[in-house]
Amino acid sequence: MPQSITVRPATLADVPGIREIHDQAEDPWADIAECAIWTNHRLLTGFLIDVATVGGKVVGHAEWIASDEPEPFG
Repeated sequence: MPQSITVRPATLADVPGIREIHDQAEDPWADIAECAIWTNHRLLTGFLIDVATVGGKVVGHAEWIASDEPEPFG
């Protein structure tokens, strides 16, 4: 039976899983220290970060920031 995907708010405990997703990327998420710094900073400044998990393993993540910026970007 296939396991279901769960989406939930990310925490700093998810940093290793987020980093693993970006293992081959050339971005701040690919380095464990940078990933921790970026994740912590974004969580503290109001970004919304969710992770998708399957069987407790992080398999995806998304982030955005809610704002009252006018169209077309808000």
